[in-house]
Amino acid sequence: MQLTLKLIFIVTLVSCSQFSEKKKSLIPGLSKSLNMAAFKPSKNKLAIHQFFQFLHQERGFNGNVLIFNKGQLYSESYGWADIPNQTYLKQNAQFQIASMSKPFAALSIIQLMREGKLKLSDTINQFFDSWPYPAITIDHLLSHTSGIPEYMDIANNYWADSSGYLDNADITHLFQRMKPALYFEPGRAHDYCNSNFILLANIIEKVSGISYPQYVKENIAMPLGMDSTFIYQSTDSLMQQAVKGHYGLGHYLEDHYLNGSYGDKNIWSTTTDLFRFYKGLYNPKSLNTNERKTMFTTLVREAKIGSQYARGWRKKIIEKDTWMYHTGWWKGFKSNLFFHIKKEYCFIVLSNKLKSASFPSEMIADFFTENGFTKAYDYYFDTPLERAQFFSNPKSKLDSKQARINQK
Repeated sequence: MQLTLKLIFIVTLVSCSQFSEKKKSLIPGLSKSLNMAAFKPSKNKLAIHQFFQFLHQERGFNGNVLIFNKGQLYSESYGWADIPNQTYLKQNAQFQIASMSKPFAALSIIQLMREGKLKLSDTINQFFDSWPYPAITIDHLLSHTSGIPEYMDIANNYWADSSGYLDNADITHLFQRMKPALYFEPGRAHDYCNSNFILLANIIEKVSGISYPQYVKENIAMPLGMDSTFIYQSTDSLMQQAVKGHYGLGHYLEDHYLNGSYGDKNIWSTTTDLFRFYKGLYNPKSLNTNERKTMFTTLVREAKIGSQYARGWRKKIIEKDTWMYHTGWWKGFKSNLFFHIKKEYCFIVLSNKLKSASFPSEMIADFFTENGFTKAYDYYFDTPLERAQFFSNPKSKLDSKQARINQK
């Protein structure tokens, strides 16, 4: 009996040691030690604050902001986590980032390519039996050129148990069972479609042998120090989140049966963690130059409002400057992450109220020019006279209670 106990004790020690080594191997050399306090405050802090305070008070904006400009950082909160209960937002508030989740799936695919576990030319049939569309590749999914229909439309027509969550496995089974016609031959056109990234998450699970939420945690969030980032699952309780999604004048967006899937959405994160994600894209131990080039290479020249589409990212050329970005909206949340492909410019805004949470690419590019936040007001007034009349009667400052919270 004593010998058995000793053997169990030894095995336990070895197992714990191996787990510890595996966990430690994820972190060295990456952004775990990224110290937000080490960055200089933005020299345009007052102008930026006044602009977003204007959006908050006069245009209904509600959310968290982070702007990085060549070593200078601005980070602030505006409004409420819970509007009906008047609970103020804080800097570490977690938001549903909606389709801003897609670049995480793209990065996961690049990582698995590095390990030799898959190729962009691999077809879905190599991973799933009875898949009805044999010509679709991983690259088609990443670039939204697969022609697969939108799973949400199929679910609305065929999902019998709308009182329960529709998860990733259910979505795959729906396609296998219903076999809806493709919109077009794979590779012939571009159609932004959430189904593509549901399937990518499923492939990542198949290849890695672990759940997609666990994969993102172990291979992206932990190494980059994104301690406040997680993937919402059907076992979580959405309405227990401190930050609620709102529409219109501020009523809640309740839970929904389409909240059960991931890959296309359902990552919850903070502005600080997304800044770490952006920095990780340029850390050679996270993503080397060739891998980043693969991810940022344009496959679709005309995707949306003059933008191009790469692999999990949109691209936009503004006055010869190249910007990568992705936005997202889902059930009262809106997310924005824009960054210059070479210069150290990064713009992150997370909102839990859809009103006034959209930012034109050209306006964001302006933010990083001289007097950019002064020019930004022009996007909200039809004429210079209208703007002049408004600013001749300035509104009240941010109340002291919010100001104290924002300083924490």
